[in-house]
Amino acid sequence: MAALDYLDFDLEVEATATPDSYQVSVVSSPTGEASGTMSFPFNPDALENVILKLGRTRSGVRAIGSPTQQLAKQFGSTLYDALFAGEVGICFRRSLDAAAANGKGLRVRLRLGGAPQLADVPWEYLYPSGLKQFLVLSTKTPVVRYLAQPRRVEPLTVTPPLQVLVVVASPTNLATLDVDAEVQRIRSALAGLEQAGQVSLTVVPNATLAELRRSMRRGTFHVLHFIGHGGFNVHTAEGMLAFEDDHHLAHMVSGSDLATMIHDHDTLRLVLLNACEGARQSPADPLGGVAQSLVVQGIPAVVAMQFEITDAAATVFSAEFYAAIAD
Repeated sequence: MAALDYLDFDLEVEATATPDSYQVSVVSSPTGEASGTMSFPFNPDALENVILKLGRTRSGVRAIGSPTQQLAKQFGSTLYDALFAGEVGICFRRSLDAAAANGKGLRVRLRLGGAPQLADVPWEYLYPSGLKQFLVLSTKTPVVRYLAQPRRVEPLTVTPPLQVLVVVASPTNLATLDVDAEVQRIRSALAGLEQAGQVSLTVVPNATLAELRRSMRRGTFHVLHFIGHGGFNVHTAEGMLAFEDDHHLAHMVSGSDLATMIHDHDTLRLVLLNACEGARQSPADPLGGVAQSLVVQGIPAVVAMQFEITDAAATVFSAEFYAAIAD
C-alpha cells in the first residue's frame, strides 16, 4: 500500500461555564469551519467503569462479536455522536469526501487544551456507526492528540541512514519484561532497511539515565525508543519512566526531567514510549504526562500509551510499528 498524504481536520474542545458542556469547534478542515456544543455523555463513574471493562485481558476469547468488542463499539459510537453532533458532524463527513476525492487521508487532530478534564477519555475508540469502523483502525482516518508547539519545528532533511536509538530498562525490583524478545522483533522488522543502509539501530541495554545522556552526546539520532516500565505519580501529577540505577534497581525519571535532558537534540523527530501510561495526564496539570512534557519541550511527535499495556502487546506493537516503516 502506497503511503498516504493527509489533510487535517482540527477539532478544538473547550469547557464552558456549564458543567459537562463543551464548545466544539472545527478550527480548520478541507471544507471550512464549524462549531457546536457537546454534552459529555458519561459521568465519572460510568466512564471509569467502561475503561476498566475495556482494559481487562480476556485470555482465550476469540469469539466474533465478544461482549468486550460490543462494549467498545457502543462506547465509541456514543462518544462519536456527542463530539460530532450537528454542523461539526456535517463538516467532518464533507471533509472525508473531499479528502477521498483528492486521494488523501483525513487526520483528526484533537485539541483538548481547553478541556483538560477530558484528557483521560479514550477518544481513540471513536466509532461512527454509519461507517461501521473505529476511526483509528483505518489508515485513512488517524486520530491524534494535538498540542501546539511552543516554537516552529522546521523540516529536517535526513541523509540515510535514519538513526534509531533503542533504550532498554528492566529494573530487577520491578516485574520482569521480555525485553530481549522485543528488541529482536525490532531488529527483524528493520533488518532489510539496515542491510540497505537506510536505517541504523543502536541498542542501549540496562539503561541508566547517565548512559542515555552519553549515547545521545556521542551520536545523532532521529528516533528515540524506550522499552520498559512507566507509571503516573498521582501525588505530583507527573508521568514517570523507570530507568535503571547502577545496581539495576528502578530509578524513576519524570517526563519533565527527560524532556529537559533531550531538549537540545534538534535532530530528534520522534519518541516512542513502549511503556505503561506514557501519555497519561492529570486534569490538574494537562502537560504533566511524559508524552506531553516531551512535546512541550519541542519533540514534534510522541507515540505513547495512555493506559496500561501487557508485555506481549507491547512487543507486538513495536514489531508492527517498525514493520510498517519498513513497508
